[in-house]
Amino acid sequence: MYANYFPAHDPRNVFASIDQNLKVQVRIPLKATIWNPFGDDFEIDLGQFRWSDYAANLRYDISFFVSQDGHLHGRVSWVHVWVESGPFSQKVHDELQPQLMEAAGDVTAAIEGALALFARGKFSDAYLLPGSPPDMDQAGFKGRYDDDVTLVVVSA
Repeated sequence: MYANYFPAHDPRNVFASIDQNLKVQVRIPLKATIWNPFGDDFEIDLGQFRWSDYAANLRYDISFFVSQDGHLHGRVSWVHVWVESGPFSQKVHDELQPQLMEAAGDVTAAIEGALALFARGKFSDAYLLPGSPPDMDQAGFKGRYDDDVTLVVVSA
């Protein structure tokens, strides 16, 4: 998880983002039609051919907020699905995206379940802070600030 501050797709918000790389295996059914000069042609199923794997990425942008009654909530606000380019990338994307969009409800339910720990508390605000800055001496100025994120809630 990392903090995503004022992204282009929603420039007024800050999200905690769950980022997951995926490897998608594509299998193509192979069939051959045999011409029969004495009647109907027939088809032979030759099994499946494994196409090269596709790299894909899934990201859920999660927003945390306090409702008017002072309860803390979290939900998936955005779902991003990317598939590397290739002859089957659109088909792979079209098969992955609906499943991952549908899973956003499960992710939201899991977040709400985890936040139930704070159900007795009343809060006035919630916001995200980035994780610790990386040690630039060790990282060679290539360190990343997206290693973790801290959710801060303000007691009412």
